[in-house]
Amino acid sequence: MSKVVITKTTKIPLPAEKMWELLQQTRTLRTIGNGFVHYQGKLHAEWKVGQKCTVTPIFTKIPWSLAPSGPHTILVSNIDPVLMMIETKEAGGLVTAWNHTMKITSSSHNDFCIYSDTVEIEADWWAMPVVKRLARALYNHRHARLLILAEQQK
Repeated sequence: MSKVVITKTTKIPLPAEKMWELLQQTRTLRTIGNGFVHYQGKLHAEWKVGQKCTVTPIFTKIPWSLAPSGPHTILVSNIDPVLMMIETKEAGGLVTAWNHTMKITSSSHNDFCIYSDTVEIEADWWAMPVVKRLARALYNHRHARLLILAEQQK
């Protein structure tokens, strides 16, 4: 088993409170994944602690033979509105563990915030190069789309 931690941080042109509203909605996940991945399966409207769902990610930007497939389970393990943080424990496909922390940090100016995704991934050693590359590309895509979504919210 191999383990890696990946973090992606972006300055988002929205107040932290507005970004927090977006982060709690599962449609935000679908929106920012659009063009790279879509999720087959039911997601509740908002994330809630203890909520568990299973989706199948379909990677639209990766040749089908290279993309990990199969059900992916998401368990919401923590939501902290004071810290503006959501934590999930996930697994599926080639991934034994995909522990994800989404965090918003407010700025001294109310016109932007800092958003970060940190994911701790566990997978078999032979799968890790593909999974790590996929995770980096996924979060780069999501953060680029999040900037577009933020501009649309103004």
